[in-house]
Amino acid sequence: MSQQRMEEILGTALDLFSRYGFHGTSMRDIGEAVGLDKSSLYNYLESKEELLRKLLTGHLDRYFGGGFKALEDLSDPREAIGRLVDHVVDMGLTDWRYTVLFVREQASLPADLNQAISQRNNELRERIHQAIEAGVDVGQFRRDADKEFTALAILGLGYSIHSWAANDPNVELERLQVAYRELILRGLSGAMPDAPRVRH
Repeated sequence: MSQQRMEEILGTALDLFSRYGFHGTSMRDIGEAVGLDKSSLYNYLESKEELLRKLLTGHLDRYFGGGFKALEDLSDPREAIGRLVDHVVDMGLTDWRYTVLFVREQASLPADLNQAISQRNNELRERIHQAIEAGVDVGQFRRDADKEFTALAILGLGYSIHSWAANDPNVELERLQVAYRELILRGLSGAMPDAPRVRH
């Protein structure tokens, strides 16, 4: 199968999975959408599960690869965290159909793929911790900055931003990146607000 034909099948599968769900889409549906009968489609792909794996592996390679690249150089930790936020927001907004597919179908993924995803997620989270520690060491971030909460907040953007921003024509990627970068970096470097007073 040519690369172009495979890309067509993957794009069609992504569209159908996003609209009808993994379990609500059959190989026959995918085949008909790309002009192949079911038996012809099976000549190139062993199963619907293989399609799901191919789709999500490509997406997650881009997500984690870009995340590690953003944090590769920690000579300026503040800038590194900013690059990471920009990347995560970009992925959450432009790759949103993959994100929806991953969140919805994670339970359908093979155990080995889920394990690999968990490992890469933990490694990226640890790298964020290192970036924050580096920022503390050079005086860019507060010493009481919560590394774990910040890491989870940044990574969580990639899985949640699509829920409100992806289909809003008024949302601009660059504006969104600036807003979230400012939010995260202010939280790491600014003074902690006083705890709210509880009125009795």
